[in-house]
Amino acid sequence: MTLIETIEQSDQERLTEIKTVKQASVYNSHGIVFCRHYDTIIFAYDQKNKVCEIRKDCSMTSNRQLRYMLDFYNLDWDDCKNINKGSKWAFSTGL
Repeated sequence: MTLIETIEQSDQERLTEIKTVKQASVYNSHGIVFCRHYDTIIFAYDQKNKVCEIRKDCSMTSNRQLRYMLDFYNLDWDDCKNINKGSKWAFSTGL
């Protein structure tokens, strides 16, 4: 089970100190920080175990939000596992 699957149904505390794009929110759930952009969790980071999962290339705006998250936690793209199973820009072109 991925971090994102683990936190989708858990209790959540909203974090406000991280820069966000429109329609993005950042939460903490049992030590896992995650970012939801619209209805999709695009970032999850277990600070204790140093495990990061992302959904890259959902949209250009989501990628910008991912960059804000990575910068805040001093992570690089290579530090994260991309679990996006959709096609590139799937959320941008399906409208």
